Amino acid sequence: MRSETEATRCNRGLVRALHVTGPAGEHAGKLMLFGRFVGSWHLEWTGIDPAGQPGTMTGELHFGWVLGGRAVRDIWLAIAAAGPGAAESRLAELAALQAGLGPGIQAMTDGPYLVTGVGSLVDWLGQPVSVRPQLALCRCGGSKIKPLCDGSHAATGFTAAKDPGRVPDRRDTHAGQQVTIFDNRGTCQHSGYCTGQLAPVFRQGQEPFVAPSGGRMDEIIRAVRDCPSGALR
Repeated sequence: MRSETEATRCNRGLVRALHVTGPAGEHAGKLMLFGRFVGSWHLEWTGIDPAGQPGTMTGELHFGWVLGGRAVRDIWLAIAAAGPGAAESRLAELAALQAGLGPGIQAMTDGPYLVTGVGSLVDWLGQPVSVRPQLALCRCGGSKIKPLCDGSHAATGFTAAKDPGRVPDRRDTHAGQQVTIFDNRGTCQHSGYCTGQLAPVFRQGQEPFVAPSGGRMDEIIRAVRDCPSGALR
């Protein structure tokens, strides 16, 4: 195969309708020979073009589970040199192809969240992030381009298996004079947004963690709404 690939970014996934989230149980061991490549990769291709001349192209390489988890399918999207606006045109074509799918999100086995059809995306500070028809969002916590995935899960050996020593998935109730705050430490992603924004209410290193009468109601409501994991309600 005349190609070279570089796993530099993982920011898109297969069309949601074409894949499942993991290998079939009875074949999982053998399929992981290729299953380790599941995800989306930046591609740099070097080879012979249709005219028989040396050529290079950049693009994307997508691997995903298909046929009920009994096979791995790869899709190559190689973008040849083109004029201004070519990339935008191709993204618009992909968006049109996926228009009927509607918004969706799936968790890949030991990999990122694959998102399809989102109209807008913001980071934990509420700043807008450029969206495309398909996105892969960081799930391992190691990405350097959060909220997008950069493939770090493959290097760190991230696993989706539940840690037996994890914080219990339990909702605690904190009643104040004007507002009651619900908090689930088991789903918190520890972004630090609440503690940085409203430290008198969300007290890092103290128990109880939440002091619902420690701030103005409008500030508390804003901090709860901005919680990226949904641990606060």
